[in-house]
Amino acid sequence: MNENNILLISTDHSLIKTLRYRLEEVGYILFTASRDEEALEIIKVKKPLTIITEMHGSEIDGIELCREMRYEEKNWTPIILISEHFHELDAVLGLELGADAYYAKPLHMKKLVAKIKAILRRAQVGFGEKTKVTEMVSFQKKNRKCTVGEIDIFPDSFTVYYKKEPIDLTQKEFEILMYLYENRGKAVSRKKLLTAIRGYEEKGDHRIIDVFINRIRSKIEPSKSENKYIKTIRNVGYMLQEASSKVLGFSWVIII
Repeated sequence: MNENNILLISTDHSLIKTLRYRLEEVGYILFTASRDEEALEIIKVKKPLTIITEMHGSEIDGIELCREMRYEEKNWTPIILISEHFHELDAVLGLELGADAYYAKPLHMKKLVAKIKAILRRAQVGFGEKTKVTEMVSFQKKNRKCTVGEIDIFPDSFTVYYKKEPIDLTQKEFEILMYLYENRGKAVSRKKLLTAIRGYEEKGDHRIIDVFINRIRSKIEPSKSENKYIKTIRNVGYMLQEASSKVLGFSWVIII
């Protein structure tokens, strides 16, 4: 593996030129591909440390590439997805398929390069591997059961039960629920939750958390009209609490 190789899959010549200049400034070598088939060959030969790909193009499908890399090739090289516009469903699907980050144009090159560096640093200390569900949630305690109300969470097997019945959560939904559990009784900001599932640090993308929360609520809340477990803390984020508990006055809520 060449420690300096990075692959960009794009037909945007302005993006290629600018990113190459920015990366070479800090010692990286940028390889480019204009279609997925070409990209897969480069990945096999050059073994890049990070892959940056457009979401959509005439011969580019970032979602399909991510799926093929993760589920067919079993390749966990970090992937950054780039979209012409912010689309919630694209962002959710990309993350669920194992992408490490999602950005919408126009790109802030300085922040993008900083993100690449952060991903590489994380990889060097063991993060970003398929065995590491999230940076922010600790799973050191094996075979434990975490209970809140009628919800049982088993971190070791990544399973959740509601009223003793299994609940089908995706990996990212599980990460968010577990992070809320680890910080139960506290108001967790959207930014913290975004950091917990990786890849969404940019302002404006925080709304994606609302999509995930709504999906989790539809599976664990006893009533669609009343949120007993995951409470919305106005202008902040969300809090996991016992169904029988009451949210304290805002001035008394602990915010993290």
